[in-house]
Amino acid sequence: MSFTRYIYHNQNPKNLQRAADCVFRATSFAFGITWEQALRELTQVALQVKDAPNSKRVLEKYLKLKGLEKQKQPVKSNNKKYKVREFCNKFFTGTFLVKTARHLTVVKDGYIYDTWDCGEKCVGNYWRVSN
Repeated sequence: MSFTRYIYHNQNPKNLQRAADCVFRATSFAFGITWEQALRELTQVALQVKDAPNSKRVLEKYLKLKGLEKQKQPVKSNNKKYKVREFCNKFFTGTFLVKTARHLTVVKDGYIYDTWDCGEKCVGNYWRVSN
C-alpha cells in the first residue's frame, strides 16, 4: 500500500478555499505563472471556444496550445485505475497536471500540491509539464 505525499499549496491570491478555481490554481502553479495570468490565458481560449474558462474543452485546448500532449488514463497490469497517491509513486520525477473527476491537481516530484489531499481520487488523463 502506498501513502499519500501531499503538500498544502493554494495558488489563489486571496487564499480562498472554496473558489471552484482548481484549473487556475493548478495551471498557474505548474507553469510558474500567477493565478491571474492563468485566468487571463484560459479566458482568452474560452472566448475562442465559447465555453467557461475552467471547462474541460478550454483546458484541453489551452494545454495543447502550450505544447503539452494529453496522456491516456494510466491503468495497472490488472486493469485497475491508479489513484493519485499511486500516480505519485509511479511518476516521482517531473511536474504533471492530473485530471480526476471534477478536479485538476498538480503532482510535482512525487508530491500532490493542492488545497486538499486528493490522493484517493482516481487519475483520469494527465499531462507532463516538465521533467
